[in-house]
Amino acid sequence: MSSHAAKGTVGVVVAVFGWALVYFLVAHSWALYIARETTVGTAGLIGMEIVRITPTLVYFLIVGLVIGRLVGPAAGARWAALAAAIAMAVEALLELQIFYGGIDPLAVAVLAVDYLLPIAVAIAGALVPRLWQNADGGTVAT
Repeated sequence: MSSHAAKGTVGVVVAVFGWALVYFLVAHSWALYIARETTVGTAGLIGMEIVRITPTLVYFLIVGLVIGRLVGPAAGARWAALAAAIAMAVEALLELQIFYGGIDPLAVAVLAVDYLLPIAVAIAGALVPRLWQNADGGTVAT
């Protein structure tokens, strides 16, 4: 196993366990605090979902930054996406969302925000170190 694969594998395992801690200690309580009995429209619901998962988004942005810095932006994006995808699969199993009215476009949008947005943020975080590089591979700020 190469050093990048070893770093990536360890990074994924640590990231998923770290996410579990963040989920149970911060994100779940945050989501319960944010969930209030308010009437909102479609855009408001999507906005509230983004606010509800903010701790998860911040966590996976940091995970992407760290993994991208350790193994490089391209490989880091793959490893960070894998870590976020595993964590989101675990979250989906924990939450067991039930849509009594069926799956409509709004439900698809909510599911995309809840489960795909963290993966996209992790990938974006891993690609940020690429922005810090010059054309010759050195860092911009020295």
